[in-house]
Amino acid sequence: MQKSKFLAAGAAVVAGLFLAGCGNVLATDEVEKDIQAQIAAQLELPLEDVGEVSCPDSLDAEVGKETTCIYIDFDDEEYDVVVRVASVDDEGKYFIQIVEFSDEPN
Repeated sequence: MQKSKFLAAGAAVVAGLFLAGCGNVLATDEVEKDIQAQIAAQLELPLEDVGEVSCPDSLDAEVGKETTCIYIDFDDEEYDVVVRVASVDDEGKYFIQIVEFSDEPN
């Protein structure tokens, strides 16, 4: 399974860049897209060959804040993906990182 390649790489930190949503909360759809892109990059796959990501909770635009999203593979198995705001620059751009990718489906 291709997910195992991601896990074998130790869920390496791959930073993503996007702008904040309203106020001090990052736009959930942007967080989901960024996580999906990070997974695709780690697996060295086109984005369309990677399952979906769903983030049920919002992510505050503050360094160190975390949330758990769900990666849904093509077999409809769901895996927890913990992400963290790694940094923010003076222009309001935020970097997030995957800090944990569950190796067992929920």
